[in-house]
Amino acid sequence: MIRIQSFLLFSLLLAVSAAGAVNAPLRKVSLQLSWMHQFEFAGFYAAKEQGYYAEAGLDVEFFEYEAGIDPTQEVIDGKKTFGVTGSDLVSRRLQGAPVLLLSNYFKRSPLAIVAKPEIRIPSDLKGKGFMVETRELDSVSFSTMFRQFGLTGTDLKIVPHSFDTQDFIAGKVDAMSVFLTNDLFELQQAGVPYNIIDPSHYGGEADDINLLTSESYASANPEIVRAFRQASDRGWVYALAHPEDIIDLILRQYDSRGKTRAALEFEARETARVMLPKVYPVGSIDPNKLRRIGETMVQAGEATSLDRLEGMIFEPTGTDGDAKSAATLALTEAERAFLQAHPVVRVSNQLDWPPYDFFENGMPRGYSVDLMNLLAARIGVTLEFVQGANWDELVDWFCARRIDLLHPSDKPREVLDCGSFSPPIIQVANQFLTRKDRPAVHSIADLFGSVAASPKGWEQTELLKRRFGDKFRIIETDNIGEAIDAVNQGRADFTTDFANVLNYHIARSGYVNLKVQGVWNREDRGEEYAALHIATRKDWPTFQTIIDKALASLPPGELRILQDKWFGETGGQAARLTLSPEQRDYLRRKGSLRMCVDPAWMPAERITEDGVHEGIIADVFARLAEMLETNIVLTPTANWEESLAYAKERRCDLLSGAISTPSRQTFLDFTTPYLSFRSVIATQTQQVFINDFESVLGETFGIVRGYALIDALQARYPGIRLREVANTEDGFRQVQEGRVFGFIDALPTIAYRIQTQALFDMKIAGQLEDSQNLSWNLSIATRGDEPLLQEIFQSAINAFPQEQRQEIVNRWLSTHYEKVFDYVLMWKIVAGVVGIAGAMLWAVLVWNRRLAKLNRELGLARAHIATQNYGLEQRVAERTHDLRETLAQLERAQTDLVQSEKLAALGDLVAGIAHELNTPIGNAVMLASTLADQEFNFREQMAAGLSRAALQRFVDAVRDNSEILLRSLQRAAELIGSFKQVAVDQASYQRRNFALEEVTREIALTLHPRLRHSPATLDVSVAPDLWLDSFPGPLGQVLMNLIQNALLHAFEGRAAGQIRIESRPAAPGHVGIRISDDGCGIDPANLGRIFDPFFTTRLGQGGSGLGLHIVYNLVTGLLGGTITVQSVPGQGTAFDIELPSIAPLAMVGAATASGAGREPRRATGPAFHDPSHRISA
Repeated sequence: MIRIQSFLLFSLLLAVSAAGAVNAPLRKVSLQLSWMHQFEFAGFYAAKEQGYYAEAGLDVEFFEYEAGIDPTQEVIDGKKTFGVTGSDLVSRRLQGAPVLLLSNYFKRSPLAIVAKPEIRIPSDLKGKGFMVETRELDSVSFSTMFRQFGLTGTDLKIVPHSFDTQDFIAGKVDAMSVFLTNDLFELQQAGVPYNIIDPSHYGGEADDINLLTSESYASANPEIVRAFRQASDRGWVYALAHPEDIIDLILRQYDSRGKTRAALEFEARETARVMLPKVYPVGSIDPNKLRRIGETMVQAGEATSLDRLEGMIFEPTGTDGDAKSAATLALTEAERAFLQAHPVVRVSNQLDWPPYDFFENGMPRGYSVDLMNLLAARIGVTLEFVQGANWDELVDWFCARRIDLLHPSDKPREVLDCGSFSPPIIQVANQFLTRKDRPAVHSIADLFGSVAASPKGWEQTELLKRRFGDKFRIIETDNIGEAIDAVNQGRADFTTDFANVLNYHIARSGYVNLKVQGVWNREDRGEEYAALHIATRKDWPTFQTIIDKALASLPPGELRILQDKWFGETGGQAARLTLSPEQRDYLRRKGSLRMCVDPAWMPAERITEDGVHEGIIADVFARLAEMLETNIVLTPTANWEESLAYAKERRCDLLSGAISTPSRQTFLDFTTPYLSFRSVIATQTQQVFINDFESVLGETFGIVRGYALIDALQARYPGIRLREVANTEDGFRQVQEGRVFGFIDALPTIAYRIQTQALFDMKIAGQLEDSQNLSWNLSIATRGDEPLLQEIFQSAINAFPQEQRQEIVNRWLSTHYEKVFDYVLMWKIVAGVVGIAGAMLWAVLVWNRRLAKLNRELGLARAHIATQNYGLEQRVAERTHDLRETLAQLERAQTDLVQSEKLAALGDLVAGIAHELNTPIGNAVMLASTLADQEFNFREQMAAGLSRAALQRFVDAVRDNSEILLRSLQRAAELIGSFKQVAVDQASYQRRNFALEEVTREIALTLHPRLRHSPATLDVSVAPDLWLDSFPGPLGQVLMNLIQNALLHAFEGRAAGQIRIESRPAAPGHVGIRISDDGCGIDPANLGRIFDPFFTTRLGQGGSGLGLHIVYNLVTGLLGGTITVQSVPGQGTAFDIELPSIAPLAMVGAATASGAGREPRRATGPAFHDPSHRISA
């Protein structure tokens, strides 16, 4: 009975409490939207409709955008509580606006420009009617793009925005600003041709739909701000999962623009694309991207520094006092009382364990020290750092309670007895440090029988003794620095620690004969990777719970900032360089060092008109000169060839960046390479991408005279046709003039020139294989008669952290391009094909007329030539007729494609024709020109007296050239026959029915040789009866690129790994494919950029950044599918591809023989079956 009464009483109390909660008044807040109501703000609508705001105690009122309103200023002025805006928030913050960023939803800005077809690039907007808002003109996206083309507001004919796409459709304006997520729907429905000018292709990196509030409101109401942010994030998660519900809601309550359901469905799909919810957590903020946007503003002069980025991201950390900091941790009364009783906490500080915990210049420093200071600020205590002679002494003091907090600590027995531990604050694998002459080390077993050095009292030392005491002789040292020195001096063979620690010591001490290699894996340790914690006094359990809460409250952004500071750039500290007395004496006696460079090889280096050395290499040498405390003087030369000659003649002491070759080694010494770039090929934009370099070896390629790559290319491709050019500018010009098919150079050089010179008729069309011989591995080359100079620069390179070199490279490289359909170029190509045929005919006719003037003594020759000429003329006329007929068919095909929204396919069609016909017709024109030259020479010989031998040579030459000319025209005829079917005749782009298992089997067999030389295996599990009606060539390229990407990045430093290709369940009518590996994974900070063009973590080390970009374009373009990526650092990466079983109709006109309106072929196999067939390589 008592239990029943208690239960009834408890139920009554719950009911009363619930009623009170329901009846409690909601706090009124407002949200200023940055546009009119549409799916762009779906998450906010969902948060209100689903009651998320009400649960947070908030009554939210939405305010739709009106012309002239500045959402950010509305919040700053206190007229609205919260606002939505774009990347201009960063600019406003840097300019002093008191605003805070709460959440970011659109990971890339959809703000772009639609323009008439003839407006291809931003500079074409000059003088055109451009409908745009003033605030959009001032946005990061537009301002960055316009700056690159030298456009100002006076160059543009600005028309006030009507927010109605009908003005563009009706031709009232030439261009208008749009949101790609919604405005394109109306244009596509109207069938209006247009170009898209996307600022992201010109360096205008930006995001959008940023949630903001003012600093003053957040300071006074941190809990309200946090609750509003959390509810909004929940709303967006719901909206993405239930788009149809939100569309119904918009049509019912927020339909101020009269949008149709179809338009909102289009917007919902596009919104998911720019939010990337499978890559980024909804609402997450990338501090690195904020910094990049800020750097753009500073470079443009719109801000003076990045200082105000600090604190821009809202985190309720209690900015107005220690008490408030502790309050935000939701501490108990007992915990608050403890902090009041212990306002000062004594913390350990090691003397020499950089970059984690060390003492330098009278101050505690390091990652762990900064982390302790962050926690102290959140808790509200003062830290007193206590230095110990070594780790053992600090442990003794901790157990004697002379120290309250020990960090970062593992869990040795003595600390377990006197301390409590936080969750891990550092968790990585140990690696081994050995001398460079040591054979490769993959695991600890490779070191058995050697001598180890390890600090006394460390858990790793005890582990070595316990598990491998019979395998090593162990030298115990006072600290890790002494252990490293023991290896350097040969007293020990190896030591072990985190790679960050080992590399820091190597750089700081200038060791040149040491290297970090191998991994002390979990199995050999008998546990997980080494984990370090914060240890607190065992008699202070309350303090341990406070530390745990403070750790859990740290936002990821703050931790990333710490990690970038201490691990990204070796703590931001310059490496110390140690030279021997003999080397120092050499530099003192030498005085200045004379340096020769490549005077025209930007962005690597150049000599300006003022005689200044600038570029990536120049910045590297400026730093090296500081490290060496030596004056390095530029010796000007006219070109690279002259620089090599000067070095050979000892007129300069060193070359700034050169590739080592046997011939150069006869007079130069080389350091190890300090920069490495991939070799790429620049062609005219109409050329197709070069997937296989051997397929274009029949073409001629330009390369700068004197470059070492010439010998490497001729050795690798014996039949390659190379034309040496004076410099990069000459190489590009010859490509543009059609004198060479492509120009070969380093990726940064070609990308930099395309961007800075606005060469919109040029593109990077492919890359050479990633091998040592075909890459630009740049070393410092010093005079061979003074070997000390090479040793000095080798020491300087060893002490120059790779991270700092990478930073220099990144400052100079920024490659952008435009992805628009080029109508003007298309017609130029078509006209060019006709023009070539006409020129060929004209040349032949001229040749015929000249032959008719020959002396009668040449009757036999003239008769023979006339016969050949007549037949040739007939064939040319026939082929010209076919060409005209084909071009007429192409024009009709274009009309069909315009009507059915397949204009992009026609672009590929014409590009393919131009590429395929270029070779046979070009050969024919060349031969006709050759015959004309021979006829001219023959007439001169006649005037001087003709011999019988000369006559015979002339007749033979005419016969040989005519035969080749005939073969070229026959080849052109074959191509024309295939082009009559309105298809791009490329084997890799043919559409057909095929089994997915067929493609994967070919990939496995193709990659088998490479896999044998890698630590990874390839496992394929695909249903044998899974069929597609699509493009097997591009699909194979996608799979090949993803596997090669894994082989390049996933297994570095690992002894084994696995790559899998497997079929997966998918939506009806679709096929799912997963390509996964169990490698090292992708850094979360890079995950959102891996499909960007030229983004690579190995820039400057041989990476190009093109592979995954090509994958993305093929999957989402030609194959009509989607691709997403998931990755967990340390566990692996998975790419999920979903393709339609039948390729989209938009691809039929461009890649099959069917007409624009014909139905595609149907797949004969089922859409999906459980995997049953396995292939291993």
